[in-house]
Amino acid sequence: MAATSITCPICDRENARDARRCKSCGADFEDPELAQQLGRPVGGMTEEDGEINLMGDRFLGIRWLGLEGGSDLRLLAIIGAVFFGVAAILPVNLDFTSAKAMWSVAGKGPTFALVLPAICAVIGVALATPLGRILPPAAVAGTLAAGGFAVLLFALAPLGRSCGMPEKTAWFLSLGYPLAAAGVAVRAMKPRDANARWLVVAGAVLVVIGMALPHTDARPHLPAEFQLVRHDRDLFDQSLLTASLDGFGHHLAVRFLSMWNLFGMALVAAAAGLSIAAPKGPWDTFGLVLRPMGMALTFMIPLTIALHMINIMGAPTFDELYGYGRYLTWDQFSDALFAGRARMVVLTIPAAIWAVGGVAGLWATVVAPNMPTAAPARSA
Repeated sequence: MAATSITCPICDRENARDARRCKSCGADFEDPELAQQLGRPVGGMTEEDGEINLMGDRFLGIRWLGLEGGSDLRLLAIIGAVFFGVAAILPVNLDFTSAKAMWSVAGKGPTFALVLPAICAVIGVALATPLGRILPPAAVAGTLAAGGFAVLLFALAPLGRSCGMPEKTAWFLSLGYPLAAAGVAVRAMKPRDANARWLVVAGAVLVVIGMALPHTDARPHLPAEFQLVRHDRDLFDQSLLTASLDGFGHHLAVRFLSMWNLFGMALVAAAAGLSIAAPKGPWDTFGLVLRPMGMALTFMIPLTIALHMINIMGAPTFDELYGYGRYLTWDQFSDALFAGRARMVVLTIPAAIWAVGGVAGLWATVVAPNMPTAAPARSA
């Protein structure tokens, strides 16, 4: 059984096994000299099955040791809590008239979607307090994953109507991108984990299904720009893939969104392909490419919404339009869409971090310890 604590070489005080610094004297346990005394990776080098990994064991600043011990999971919890707290207090404009505080309209709109960020903020703060140290790392990871996916699956679609975003939940995409990103994270931190590749492949399969699955009416699954520049009949019996391919022949505002949708599908498919081959020797060649891919996949959903936020400023303008049961001026409509999408960006950043970090944490604490790994080919 792995030790649950380490002794500081400077002051001989006990610290958590995954501590970054000594809680007593502040010694940096990641300093090469101290790390060597503690038996930790030195200079970003880790050893697995007799092989040296020169790529290190970090991804977006998160360590495999921090996932196993829970310290980096608690760090993700407090980072997410800050973002969720900001999202919870940002005003919302549900009726395209004026922005109001969340608590004043929670009972008049999608209540759960409006209250969920505040709930997640409280949970994140609780996990970052001494209470989080009592819980096993697997419980912290599971809580983060549940909170992140809850926001992605149950908060975005109800808020979509107020900012011209999809009003139907993109189940496959919302599950696929975080799963693929978590698989790349595990692959980056533990290159010789022979099973992490299947997590990436599973995420890629979900994304491809979500893009190729046809819809009787694709309008609720697409942002408002598609309806502004295309006839409604063109969006019947379409999938996100076919709608994106057709979008190349329309206004530049739709063309940008179409290109991004296709880029996301190509990116996750490429990540799955590159993760199949196991690294040999100390250099993880494919890992050099997979790491930036994993970063992009981690924030794919927030980046998508950010693109939509900017894109509305370049959409074709109208003197007046009818939508959402009333006539709206273009300024009313575009301002509400921009503000609503900006709020959604703030909301999805911590949701993506929690979903990816939670799944990676569950893999490190639950799956990896109980799953046999194939011995890698030894390098000369």
